[in-house]
Parts: sequence; C-alpha cells; structure tokens
Amino acid sequence: MNKREYWERINKEDKELAIKYPEINGGYEFYSKDGEVILRLKPEQTLRYPMGFAHSGIIRELSGNAVKVFNIIISISNRKYRNTTALNEMISKLSGISHNTLDKALLELKFYHLIHIHYLPGGSRDKKRRKITLSRWDTALSLLVKEKKVVIGLDNKVTFPIPNPYRK
Repeated sequence: MNKREYWERINKEDKELAIKYPEINGGYEFYSKDGEVILRLKPEQTLRYPMGFAHSGIIRELSGNAVKVFNIIISISNRKYRNTTALNEMISKLSGISHNTLDKALLELKFYHLIHIHYLPGGSRDKKRRKITLSRWDTALSLLVKEKKVVIGLDNKVTFPIPNPYRK
C-alpha cells in the first residue's frame, strides 16, 4: 500500500466516523450516507485569554460581573488590535447585567489595568464614542507593580496586598 492509498483509506475512515458520530469533527461538517458533505458550518468563536491573566490569578480577584464583562469584551474585540467600540447597551445586553453594574465592572477592570478606555472625537454629549482596548499582561503587570497593587515574589508568584475595592 503506497502513501496515497493509505491516506485515502484514513480519510474514508474519518468520514465514516464523522457520519456515525458528528461530534468528532466538532459538528462543522455534516455528511450524507455516501460520505459527501451536505452542510459546512463556520467554526464558533472562542475566548482568547492572555496566558498571563490566566496564570496570575487576577481573574479570581475580580467580581463575577467584571468577569462577565471581561469575557464579553474579549469575545467582541478585534483579534488583531484587541479593541472594540461596543456601546454600553450592547455589552449589558450580551452579559445580562444592568447599566449601573456595567459601569462598576468597567471601573473594576480599569482599576486592575485589564482594559484602557479612550474617547474618540465626535458623538454627542450623551453618547460619546469610546474605544475599549484590552491590555497586554506585561503592560498591566508593570502598571500594577508601579502602583503597588500587586507584589511579585521570588518564585514569580503574584500576590494582591490591596483588596479589591469594588468587590463586596
């Protein structure tokens, strides 16, 4: 059996398994009994946490609503520039929290330098246009150390001497 026959056999077995068990290929392709593709779906969006945020334990320090808002901002942000111009109405609708709670959650995320908010020119006084940018972990860590909100131990473990003022 040469390489071509081998790979044809492997592909045929994969298709047979995908027909029998559609969750194997993630449910993105659906095959007929003959092995032809009937429907091909786009892959679902996934969250992309920076690994520094995940390993530092800073997510444990946030309140539940701040984590919800952070997840929504990550999911709707631009992958290349890591920013979004989403309005409060959209973020509160997607996260299921009120506008006042959203404002507190954004303040909490700004307190830990997880996001930066800067206002864009234009817009009315009531609806200012803003851009929310996700911070890099090294930038956030340097600002947190500078403001003495975190302490880094000898084993590079991050500790939080200042309790979260936004958490009840």
